[in-house]
Amino acid sequence: MDPDSNTATAIQGVQDCVFARSLEMNTLTAALPLTGINGQSKRVFNVWGESGVGKSFFIKQIRESELMENRKVLWLRIEDDGSIDTVQEFIKSCARHVRYPANPSKEKDISKRIERAQRGKVDPMKSDDNLLITRSSIADQKKPYINQAAAASVGRTEIKRQEVQINMGFKTNELNSQAEAFLDALPLQSLGTDLILIHFENLDGLSILVRDWIKDYLIPSATKGSFRRNLAFIIESQEPTKYHHDTISWGVWKELTSNHRLYPLSEDAVYELAIQAGVAPSISRFIYVKSQGYPRRAADQVIAAKHGSYTFEQRAKTTNALSGMTEEDQAKLAACCLPDKLYPDELDSLFGKEKGVETLKWICSVDGIPLHKDSSGKALVIDDDFRHIAIECLRSNADFKKYRSLWAPYGRLLKFAPQKAIRSKLLLLSGIEWMDKEACEAIFGEKANLVQQFVDEDETLFIRKRGYHRIHSALKADASKVAHAMEHVFISEQQHELLIPQTLGLC
Repeated sequence: MDPDSNTATAIQGVQDCVFARSLEMNTLTAALPLTGINGQSKRVFNVWGESGVGKSFFIKQIRESELMENRKVLWLRIEDDGSIDTVQEFIKSCARHVRYPANPSKEKDISKRIERAQRGKVDPMKSDDNLLITRSSIADQKKPYINQAAAASVGRTEIKRQEVQINMGFKTNELNSQAEAFLDALPLQSLGTDLILIHFENLDGLSILVRDWIKDYLIPSATKGSFRRNLAFIIESQEPTKYHHDTISWGVWKELTSNHRLYPLSEDAVYELAIQAGVAPSISRFIYVKSQGYPRRAADQVIAAKHGSYTFEQRAKTTNALSGMTEEDQAKLAACCLPDKLYPDELDSLFGKEKGVETLKWICSVDGIPLHKDSSGKALVIDDDFRHIAIECLRSNADFKKYRSLWAPYGRLLKFAPQKAIRSKLLLLSGIEWMDKEACEAIFGEKANLVQQFVDEDETLFIRKRGYHRIHSALKADASKVAHAMEHVFISEQQHELLIPQTLGLC
């Protein structure tokens, strides 16, 4: 196998993070109802975490695991490729993405059966309160066996089809028959399928119509009656289910949800994966600093390292700069090598209130440090080659370890919000638990419109529920830690917790 092929394989390993996620994988698979579903079984498994943490790769690895093959689990995936506006589009997406690790030869047949379910389930001999059908021979003669005036009086609309004539009210029966047909297309547990999982990559991509159909028709049919199935959902999101938008509801499965948070990879996991790709040890450690444990970022840094982006040309310059310093100053310099860009006020999160400017002045006075301004002219940048050597030299220093601990939430905040102006606003809002427009006006006064405009414009940073909003959970935790470390003038939760009615159940 050629070197480039080895590199590609190792990079895929960084993205997929098989062994690095073994604990999380074991926790989730242990929660799945693989041995049978009963009334207490969890039905909705929410894998949540910030954007870029690797949720899709994580679920893919579970899907392709030996356990899923041995337990005979059927996977259907609703892809994140835009909006799913109709029930037919939902069923089509399931049909396109069928995975049955225990028996791949059945996938094509299952896919075809699911595809046919778009037409719904129609029984020409059935006649009840909701669905009124004539025999096909009468329909062909265009002589309905139904009193049309009576049908119109209850809001039914006559629909002609090639073989049958159907009168239905408000499409209720059409939606129900599609749910039944879809479930009928899935293999029964009695035929050897232990569990059927529908994987939702992006709940926001589902229209309200599709969400309501899942809640009001698919879930009830799968839970009881003749169409009961060993069906469960596995979803990706950025929040625990209790913080999902009000338009996302699981109906009778509301209390049958299980939340599983996915964190960024640990430093040791990134190090091992980079070493497997053939990256030098000191650079492998630095890849974690650059990526903060986010798989795709780590993969990008592995690629960069394999193409010679990091060298040891700065080693002599770095060791010379460090040699004349006290251990305290050495740790301080290495701490300044953690961020990609050095902003004076934000460095307070590492060194204390109003110490950032003083620290930058000190760095500029030290000979041999390759410093330059960024494109905005508002931040200083130290060359990566110098940074990774300085960090490696001080790795075991006790003071530097304290800086590393303070750096972790700041580094993640930089990943979430790379723009300085956005970070400044997030720090200001980091201590507020939940806020509506009225609370915003009470807190910010004449600046409330600007704050509300920021909240409304950037939907990726905020949770919205019942007219209230707050920063996304993972981002809020990091922004709060940074604000505390900076001694930032932000609004504390304790000051304004009474603005949020406890009866909302949001806190």
